[in-house]
Order: sequence, then structure tokens, then C-alpha cells
Amino acid sequence: MRVIQVMRPAAGGMREHVRLLSVQLVRRQWQVTIAAPELVEVASATHVPLDLSARPSVVADVRAARRLRAVCSGAQLVHAHGYRAGWVCALAAGRLPPVVMTAHNLPTITARWSLRWVARKARAVIAVSEAVRMAVIACGADRETIFVVPNGIDLARFATLPARDAARRSLGIADGDRTIVSVGRLAWEKGFDALLRAARLLRHEMPDVRVIIVGDGPERTRLEDLSARLRLASTVRFAGRVDDVLPWLRSADVVVAPSRSEGQGIAVLEAMAAGRPVVASAVGGLRETVEHGVTGLLTRPGDPRDLASALRRVLMDPHALQAMGDAARRRALERYSLDAMVDAVERVYCQCVSSPSRASGGA
Repeated sequence: MRVIQVMRPAAGGMREHVRLLSVQLVRRQWQVTIAAPELVEVASATHVPLDLSARPSVVADVRAARRLRAVCSGAQLVHAHGYRAGWVCALAAGRLPPVVMTAHNLPTITARWSLRWVARKARAVIAVSEAVRMAVIACGADRETIFVVPNGIDLARFATLPARDAARRSLGIADGDRTIVSVGRLAWEKGFDALLRAARLLRHEMPDVRVIIVGDGPERTRLEDLSARLRLASTVRFAGRVDDVLPWLRSADVVVAPSRSEGQGIAVLEAMAAGRPVVASAVGGLRETVEHGVTGLLTRPGDPRDLASALRRVLMDPHALQAMGDAARRRALERYSLDAMVDAVERVYCQCVSSPSRASGGA
């Protein structure tokens, strides 16, 4: 069968999700076409340029919907990733095969006003966490057609972990540094500014604390300016975008996800699979992924003092760091495999294709 994956311009979690899902679907003999503004490299998948902007535009969205109708000729299913792609698919509804939409994040204010209509045009909605499911329902979507399918990661990458000391040496991290790593797109909702302010509080008690921020994005200049104003030059390192996050995760004592909003958080799953405890904001799907006191700690979002307190607690207790890291790895291996995610997505696909009406399953 042929499926069309539709995506707006995206970096980070959504893009990686679409790539991994498409790779696995191709291996399972699906014909995959990715309709997106930017190339997502997947062997044996077809890429079709789609002028789908990150922000709403009536003229551009209508044009994209028309283009999508032509692209979908001969396909059995359309999979829209995110609310923007869902919106454009809804505009083209009636001339498309059955549409599945994945809600990767908590809906923004812009998405909320149209979400009920968009969700009702879709045969099914996949939510990456229970928190996302409840937020979509709160916008008026039919709970009976929403499936919770958590993100999965390629656990084979984490089967053999690099030695922590070797990873630190390769990245120029001193043996005695207490190292905090945070990975993600440098955007306001990811809360890196709160992490910088927490680093300033920690530095006075722990001069050997080092914070490494891995990733890039629209907020990078502002965050670098804030770091300079807080006089964190010797404490904070901006590593930029990297090809492989595993050495950075393995070099950490603790990984931080200080997000203000998060659907689930693939970087957190990768940190757990790498055997690292996670200190995360108690928002969205992070509350489901991080088990407080077992695989890490949850903190109040946007609260540098609470974040600093949690980091201090784990960094001062090597036994807790080891125990939480081990528990995090077990949880990731048991619950967040790529195969389990693709199995669940395929079940939704098959139900949507085989049923003449809307899929039903809930969560």
C-alpha cells in the first residue's frame, strides 16, 4: 500500500519521527511518499516538494491543498504530521484518501481554534502522549477516534554504549566536571533560558558544574546574549547542532529537559536509553515519560530555583545518579522501542483503510 507522509518545515523531534517511521514502513513493504518543503532523506521513499509554510497563510494553504490532491493520486492513506499539515489536509478533504493526523505537541493557541474541525476531517488522530490526547479532546475532537502512540527510538543505536570517560575525553570535558547536558531546538518553549538562570545559581555552590546545550534554533543568539549577561562563559557551552547526540548524552552526569511545553520529547527518550537520569519540567508528556524519584526528577516549568534545587539534589548524590540512570535505561528499553511504535501506527493505518467510516479505538 502507498502512504503519503505530510509535514511542514521541521527540525528536531518531528522530523526525526517522520524519518524513522518512513524507514521502517519502507522495510515493511509500504510505498512511502514524503510531501514536505524540505528533503527528508529516506532510501526508497519518494520526496515531493510541498509549499507548506510553518505559519498559516490562506493563499499558500489553499495552493498546498490543491498540490496535495495531485500528489495523493493512487495512495491508500495520508498521514499528516502536526497541526499545520493536518489543516492543509483538512482543506483538501473529500478529494484525499483517509487521513491520519499525528499530534506531536500540545496545541498552540493558533491551532486550538481549528483543531476540532481538523480532527473531525481525519479518520483517526494519533497523540504521542496522554497529555496530548487530553489537550486535543479539550479542543473538541472526538475521543473515540484518538489513539495514544508514544514516540519510539532506534534502540539498536543504544545497544552498545560508549564508555562515559572516553566520551568525555573525545568532547573535551574534564574528568572532574559535573556535567549537565540539554538537547533540543533552541526555541522559547524549550525553556533554555530557565536552565541558564539555574546554572548561575548552581555555579556559586558548585564551581565545577558545566552546562552543555546541544542544538540550534531561532533563540540561539538571545540565549548566548543571556549567558554573557549572567557571566557564564566558563560554565555554559553551546555545542550547536551535532550529527550524533549519543556521545554528548553519555558524557553527562544528568540530562535536563527544561521545556515550558512538550508533547513527549524524543531527546528525553534518547537520554534514558543512554542510561542517564533526566531532570525535566512537569509539563505535557514529560510527566508520563520521567518517573519522579525513579528515573529522574520533575520540576516546575520556568522556575530556575526549583530546577537548580533538583539538579543540586542529583549531582550531590552519585548513588542516586547511578540508580536513576539504570532505571531510566530499563524504562526506555521496555516502553519506547521503534518497532512498538511502528506496529501501533500500522494498526491505525490498517483500521483506517479497512473501515468505511472513522476509526474507533481511543486510548
